[in-house]
Amino acid sequence: MTPVKITQDVIEEIKSRLDIVDVASERISLKKTGSNYKGVCPFHSEKTPSFIVNPDKQIFHCFGCHVGGDVISFVEKIENITFYEAIIKLAELAGVTLPTVETSYEEKKLQDKKQQLLNINIIARDHYISRLRTPGNKAHKYATLRGISEEIMSTFSIGYAPEEWDSLSTMLTKKGLPLGNAVSLGLIKETNGKYYDTFRDRLMFPILNHRGDVLAFGGRILEPKEDAPKYINSRESELYKKGEVLYGLYQTNKYIRDMGYAVVVEGYMDFISLYQAGIKNAVATLGTAFTDRQVGLIKRYTDRIVLFYDSDDAGINAAKRSFLPLLESGLKVDALFLEDQMDPDDAVQKLGKEELENRLKKAKPLIGKIISDKFSEQHRTDDLAKITKEILGYLALIPDNVSRTFWLKELSIRSGLSTKELSGLLVNYARASKQGNNTTVTTKNTSYSKVKPLYKNLIKTLFMIPQLSARVFDEGWDEYIPEDIRGFISKVKALVEQRETLTISDWLYVSNEAGFDWFESFLTKEFIDKKENDGMNLEREFSGCMVRFKMLQLERKRMDNLRKIKEGENSENALREYKAIVQEINRLKPMLGVLE
Repeated sequence: MTPVKITQDVIEEIKSRLDIVDVASERISLKKTGSNYKGVCPFHSEKTPSFIVNPDKQIFHCFGCHVGGDVISFVEKIENITFYEAIIKLAELAGVTLPTVETSYEEKKLQDKKQQLLNINIIARDHYISRLRTPGNKAHKYATLRGISEEIMSTFSIGYAPEEWDSLSTMLTKKGLPLGNAVSLGLIKETNGKYYDTFRDRLMFPILNHRGDVLAFGGRILEPKEDAPKYINSRESELYKKGEVLYGLYQTNKYIRDMGYAVVVEGYMDFISLYQAGIKNAVATLGTAFTDRQVGLIKRYTDRIVLFYDSDDAGINAAKRSFLPLLESGLKVDALFLEDQMDPDDAVQKLGKEELENRLKKAKPLIGKIISDKFSEQHRTDDLAKITKEILGYLALIPDNVSRTFWLKELSIRSGLSTKELSGLLVNYARASKQGNNTTVTTKNTSYSKVKPLYKNLIKTLFMIPQLSARVFDEGWDEYIPEDIRGFISKVKALVEQRETLTISDWLYVSNEAGFDWFESFLTKEFIDKKENDGMNLEREFSGCMVRFKMLQLERKRMDNLRKIKEGENSENALREYKAIVQEINRLKPMLGVLE
């Protein structure tokens, strides 16, 4: 694909030729109500329509799940594609020719190489599918015995790598394709100039990215063989990084969004069993602990996951290894472990869809299992202290105050320490957690409902009066504002300097650049609910926000100096700075009263 240049002018041209009502109506049923159109939201499960499309402003907003945006955002979300991909799709629909970007010889070479690799994977996939469909094929019999239907085989492009040593390599050679690319993808191996297939006598599962591109393969052996692993996956390549994909997400992201949570299993067969049983809000990690990239993929669709691994010691330990990165991201992490060490495939057969789905919905927080297991045996006093510290580290990452308090009480019962003592310790762990993760803000990659009111209020004033963005820097308030908000405001300021007024496209462009996933929901709700605003009140609100940001920073410094004083760490200087900070805070407090 030839790279294209996307500018604000191009975006405006595309949007001027399209009507969001027409684009949305191709996907969902809309009914005119007053000046707006209303329908059932495609992004979450609901019975009463709360999805609003405003033809005048060319935006949409759901008052149920708070998803919102313009026609580009709608296509991004409904088709699970990137901003860049949505622009290309809509440009074609609108008949707009996108300006191309000149690429160097090396860049063109890399692009061509990537496309060649993708083409080889497609050819390999089709080869495996055709071999599975061969009459009397033992792999097809095996799949049928495992309960895999023809529909599922088709949906997930399941195939078969035959027993021959050179089935795929011979086919590629006949097509005149260089085998070196297949070697780099891990489909073929080379020894002393001779080529042979990596996958032999295995049921094959293509691994796709969120766009549906075939990146790699996994193969399950049909008959146990000595020294042959049950599963093997493609090695990492220019296309495939195992920590960057989740098996099945391409097919299941809609169901995850509809159900409100994702069921996470480890392997292909567990995933296939759940999906075929009708539990379609699932993904598989393919035996790896969760990475930040995988967490980011899940968070596009839900804020709750249920880890449903094998119920033996290995499965339980695998769930615990995934706990920390999931918890750090702000996800609600539940887990289901079944009696008799049932794995997900067994559970489908023995419990049936209705009972299993009910148990998944009611899955308990994983932190409860961790606390229970840690304190299940007799421990020495120093072991108990170590365990308590470990649990406190987890609790410090739980974003919900009510849940954190509940588990703190449970830890108190188990450890013998009072909730007051544990709460005091938890403050230090929370501070250490923030410092360790450098989390000064919670505005990126989060939902609208979780953004702090102070951030919302500040951006609302800028939205109404964009020129206020210059005051943040001219008056020196920028040093008190968290980095990502400051970057966002800087981009707004730059746009204001270029043009007198900002359109909704300008705001969405800036928010996309800043990575503020929640901003589209905020913006579209403001546009739909927009009322006349008093400029003087907005300026007063802006000044109040600036003072509050400064006071928050001063309060953090005050607490840090108070800790130094108590611990005797450079206490003389700390006491001097502490007094100066308190004096400044007291000076600022009356200003808030005037500004409110």
